[in-house]
Amino acid sequence: MTAAGMVVSWNLNSGEWLTVHAHIKRASIPFIVEYTRGRWNHADPPKTARYLTRMWQTMPSQPAPSPDGLPALRAVPDSGAPTGPLTANQIRRSYFTEAANALAAGGQQ
Repeated sequence: MTAAGMVVSWNLNSGEWLTVHAHIKRASIPFIVEYTRGRWNHADPPKTARYLTRMWQTMPSQPAPSPDGLPALRAVPDSGAPTGPLTANQIRRSYFTEAANALAAGGQQ
């Protein structure tokens, strides 16, 4: 989850960890990550995994297999792909990169 840009507190009690384990057994970690990514609100993300375990109760038990029989899932975004809202530094870097490219191409100065 963290590698996919979805960070929450995992401070759970033993019963809650059993629930997490049960979800993993019935759906697989890659499927859980994809399912969560589709419902993640970057503007107001959950703070704890307790919220996620409630969300996972409505998750299908098995991912739909691809034609070759394997789940067609991507647990971690491609390298360089943004995983959420851009930070102020990323936005500034983007503007600088665009301006440098425009100058190199003989654009506005």
